[in-house]
Amino acid sequence: DAAWRYSASRQRFDDEVRYHAEAGLNLIRVWGGGVAEADLFYEACDRAGVLVYQEFWMSGDNNGRWAGSYDWPDDFAAYGVAVADTVKRLRRFAALLWLGGGNELYPRAKNPPPPVWAATVAAVAAYAPGTILLQSTMDGGVLGGNESEHNESFALVAKDGPYDMLLPVAWSKRNPGLGDQYPGLIISLQPEIGSSSFPDSVEALERFLAPGDLEGPPLRNGTAPSPAWTTHRYEAAETFNTTYDHVYAYGEPRDLADWVSQAALAQVQQYQLLCEAFSMRMYEWYSGVIIWKTQTPWPALRGFMYDYYLQPTGTYRGVAAGAKSRTVVLDQGSREVVLV
Repeated sequence: DAAWRYSASRQRFDDEVRYHAEAGLNLIRVWGGGVAEADLFYEACDRAGVLVYQEFWMSGDNNGRWAGSYDWPDDFAAYGVAVADTVKRLRRFAALLWLGGGNELYPRAKNPPPPVWAATVAAVAAYAPGTILLQSTMDGGVLGGNESEHNESFALVAKDGPYDMLLPVAWSKRNPGLGDQYPGLIISLQPEIGSSSFPDSVEALERFLAPGDLEGPPLRNGTAPSPAWTTHRYEAAETFNTTYDHVYAYGEPRDLADWVSQAALAQVQQYQLLCEAFSMRMYEWYSGVIIWKTQTPWPALRGFMYDYYLQPTGTYRGVAAGAKSRTVVLDQGSREVVLV
């Protein structure tokens, strides 16, 4: 929670982790741009049988790769102490599957800074020997996607994503949304992929948007109804580099209520196809997939299975439909029916 309102709420952590388990997910990634959560979160994961991929507090967004500085943090020694304290705190939780140096860090020699990475390696070796430690999620050159610059001992993949809604046939291809642009790309465990998410009712929107922001639906061209939608991170339900709108595909909405209902259907389709695409090729092309994102720390209009007020969305229903351990899947490319 962005305001730490629920940092001491066992019930809140139990509810959020339970949504993941009930949707069929067995791992939660705690992103490098965030924090190490309160013990209550890991205790909830232990009870629910949900594993945790915990990253330390670095991201390519502000640690030199695309912005910020490779010299961050300001105090390497203090950062090392924080890492050691965190390792000692989290090592007792059965849910802890592996640790990561951060999100989308690159290049290996600079990110994290060598003294920081050395302190991280030493802390894990001293206080949690045997725990898997991975330096980054994505390398593949500065922008990612270059398989020749991928080092599997450094990062999970050379490219992650995408984050827009895809046409159904795209989910039948290897590395959906990426394969055509990055030929030769090999992804086994995809650390982040997802698309648009929206609250599931007008009433849910009314909890954090003013009446003047709810006078009509977003336009087909992706234009938000008001600046408040942009503030809350509205992302149109469009396929990148096309004019195809997955909400308007169900018809011209008469009003905001129509748009919300159609947006829920679009989410169900996208996230069901996402989970089915990876499940159908599991252990052939893939070993796993992590959805970005499943939870939102504030009232938002992008990326979540349930909203800030714990109301499930079409994203949740799509994941729950597609992540079943035994299910019948329609291959969107061959149109064959497959038992997964």
